[in-house]
Amino acid sequence: MKQAVLLLFCIISLKLGAQTPTGTLPEGSGTEASPYLIATWQNLLWISQNSSSWNKYFLQTADIDFADASPAINTWDGNKGWLPIGGADPFFTGVYDGNNRFIKQLYINRTTDGNHALFGKIQSTGKVSNLSLLNITITGVQYTGAITGHNNGIIENCRITGQITGTNYVGGIAGVNQSGTIKKSVSEATITNNAVQGFTGGIAGYQQNSSATISECSNQGNISNTLDYSGGIVGYMGSGKVSDSYNRGNISARYYAGGITGYMYSGSQIVKSYSTGSLSASNYRGGVVGSRVTPITMTNVFWNNDTDGIVGNSNDNFGAFGKSTAEMKINSTFLDAGWDMNIWYRDDNFNDGYPYLAWQNSGGTPLPVELISFTARADERTVTLQWKTATEVNNYGFDIERFGPFERPVDVETMHPDRIGTSASSLRVIGFVPGHGNSNSEKSYIYTDNSPADGYYYYRLKQIDTDGQFEHSGIVEVSVLTIPQELTLYQNYPNPFNAGTRISFALPHHLAGERVTLSVYDVTGSLTDRLFDRAAEPGRHDIYWNGAERASGIYIIRLQGGGEMRVLRVILLK
Repeated sequence: MKQAVLLLFCIISLKLGAQTPTGTLPEGSGTEASPYLIATWQNLLWISQNSSSWNKYFLQTADIDFADASPAINTWDGNKGWLPIGGADPFFTGVYDGNNRFIKQLYINRTTDGNHALFGKIQSTGKVSNLSLLNITITGVQYTGAITGHNNGIIENCRITGQITGTNYVGGIAGVNQSGTIKKSVSEATITNNAVQGFTGGIAGYQQNSSATISECSNQGNISNTLDYSGGIVGYMGSGKVSDSYNRGNISARYYAGGITGYMYSGSQIVKSYSTGSLSASNYRGGVVGSRVTPITMTNVFWNNDTDGIVGNSNDNFGAFGKSTAEMKINSTFLDAGWDMNIWYRDDNFNDGYPYLAWQNSGGTPLPVELISFTARADERTVTLQWKTATEVNNYGFDIERFGPFERPVDVETMHPDRIGTSASSLRVIGFVPGHGNSNSEKSYIYTDNSPADGYYYYRLKQIDTDGQFEHSGIVEVSVLTIPQELTLYQNYPNPFNAGTRISFALPHHLAGERVTLSVYDVTGSLTDRLFDRAAEPGRHDIYWNGAERASGIYIIRLQGGGEMRVLRVILLK
């Protein structure tokens, strides 16, 4: 009989789940000067169980892992797990500083009421910052998120990973961003809405009031919604603003799926943001927004129309612009649109080469000085260098580097910035031109080299940042030769050659304006190629002859002008 009673007691206990343990009062007094120090999961639980503390100050001093909880968190409160801080009136009006620590293995499984998150509802004076929630498992109904179900306060510098599931107003950071601010936060969670109504977003499921803002945030997780309104950042924008944010996750809904938001209501704003995720919906899907009610504001927003999964897509989505993958990884796409170089960085080896937020990788590269042209022109005894930049960030200026002189053209690859090779001995810094610091507009530069001797020269720019970092430009070539007294034909290089060779000639002043021809003949005297046939300026001219379609053998190069003629024998070997 005793065994039967014991067995029945165990069965009932398993069905009801373990009782929630009692939290431990943390050190501190809860003031700004002496915040409560949260060092254990028991300290954190104490906040949940003491509503009188929900207007206090808290500082997390150690990482917290609910895998250490006893009994296990998924058995608490009849297997419902964590009871949200501020889940009911008076809600959370305090300040919680995570101190760049994490909380791991948070578990919630609640199917009634709402505001299912670490913090149920954050009011206008409330703030949660500098906190990571890792490997979370949250299942709720309406107003479900990781940090909060309902936000009217400030959420900053928070990161989440794991699984979030709800039925209405479901978001990575917040279920609803009512009148609050969410900034510098990222969701990497998989978010699922087994919808009663819908509204699902990577950062917030719904954004309500004009004062609500999301800025410098990103979503990396996939979002699925069995009903309507899914977005990479916000499921449904009833109002408010999203700025300087991006989505890399894939988005699905029955109707209304967008890379940034599923729907924009009148007065909503999206500024300087982008999406690369694929979109799936039976109707109303777009690279940035699924649909909208005008007027809305869409300013310098982009999406990747190579990856959006929309067949026959347009390059215009209610004022946002579709770009190819290559264009989405070019600095000028964003800098030409006025994106802030202090907010956005881009590196080929970070975020798959797409722009990212400076706070996500402080050691990264700001959208940098972008060189759009660099040319060299020889004129008698001077060489003029000209270049233009599209944008500049912290640009101290340019060293002018010169290689040469060389008697004949050299392999430019040997002077690649990473392998200067034998030409290093000819490298000289011949001048410096100050930069414009920071600029979003095109800037032009000019430098004149006044003292080169005869020969071939190669120039490059060494762009130097204000912190001493530098980057080299490509190399430009120019030949400097004294104008000869007579028509001159120079020996080609290389010779013998395979397929192609460079042929140079020089004209004296008295042949200025005269017709000059440069022709190729085979050994039978038949003309095979006419390389040059026009009037030309005095000085040196370089012509490339591509003999790929000619047979191996000896060819005669003939230069004619002003009644004079010069000939040269060359050998083509294949």
